[in-house]
Amino acid sequence: GATTNGDGAITYSTTSDVISIAADGTITALKAGTATVTINAAETDNYAAATKTVTVTVNKKKVAVPTADTAEYTYTGTAQTYGVTSTDDYTVEGGVQANAGEYPITITLNNENYEWDGTLGTYKFVINKAAVTVTAKSYTIKVGEALPTYAYDVAGLVNGETLPIDVTISCNVADSNTAGTYDIIVSGAAASDNYTFSYVKGTLTVSEKEVVAA
Repeated sequence: GATTNGDGAITYSTTSDVISIAADGTITALKAGTATVTINAAETDNYAAATKTVTVTVNKKKVAVPTADTAEYTYTGTAQTYGVTSTDDYTVEGGVQANAGEYPITITLNNENYEWDGTLGTYKFVINKAAVTVTAKSYTIKVGEALPTYAYDVAGLVNGETLPIDVTISCNVADSNTAGTYDIIVSGAAASDNYTFSYVKGTLTVSEKEVVAA
């Protein structure tokens, strides 16, 4: 509290909503801003009344700027969470996503009496597409045997998901009358919403029949 060289009682007052002030002069900050405090010393037999005003400044609370999560995530088929999450001081929006994509992250302070202790940067949440490989199966048959029903294997799908695209599989041979090696080609879209696709060919081997001597 204040002191005086007189012996009159000291009182404090303010009309500001920035602070409150107790009878003993203890100040409690209510919000950021500037307040004027009036201090009065009462008149006594030996001293005249006195008044003084002081200015009190309440600064905003400094909040550390969060460090951006620069990791790039990969699609998993389930929701994933960005590396910066909400706190008592600020709220993070856009930080929970499931599908592949690049998502802007918005971070806002929770109170008008807070301010960033530095410059708030740009935040983005990157979930890359998962890579899927489609591989044609390989076969070996003898000359004259029936051509196989071509099939393929799929690797890289996540969370029990099924292939979201149509795949074409073919071989450039009409029959098995000629011995040789032939490519089995698989093809389809390069990407879907959450996956990228690569294709690996297989081989059809048509071999000569063994001749058994009589």
